[in-house]
Amino acid sequence: TNFFSYYPFLLPATLLAEANQDKYLYQLLSKEKIKNRQTYKIRVEPRRNKTESINHGIVWIDPTDGSVIKIELNPTSLRGIRRLTKKAWIKGTRLKIIDIHWYDVKRKGIRFPSRTEIYGIYVPKDTSNRARLKSMEEANTIFMYNNYKFFYVNVDVVEAKNE
Repeated sequence: TNFFSYYPFLLPATLLAEANQDKYLYQLLSKEKIKNRQTYKIRVEPRRNKTESINHGIVWIDPTDGSVIKIELNPTSLRGIRRLTKKAWIKGTRLKIIDIHWYDVKRKGIRFPSRTEIYGIYVPKDTSNRARLKSMEEANTIFMYNNYKFFYVNVDVVEAKNE
């Protein structure tokens, strides 16, 4: 694949966990309906150096239980984006990337990733010619997460006697 995303399972915790909140600034952008569900749309940006390549972007949260419905990462937080952007520029194009993570699988109040969509669109730098605009190249990758195996682990604690 041309594009991939590290650890989509951990994105909600990376962006929203209490232990990480000092790394980010949060801004409520709007209320928005997604799949007939009301959500809060929240921008998550790095608190310090804005060029720092830590994950950041837009998060859609269910206001009733606080679970993450969707995350759209800012492309500058993707690993290897600078290299790909340079290569595109040398070829006479601009690279536009959209990285969306969906969390539609819910089990015991916890949401799990259901789909990751990464779209890479190479747009000609010279947009004056309409024919060239139609010749955009796309490099798309879609990951579907299904057939989850949920299981329980039981642990017994036995106290050892010292002799």
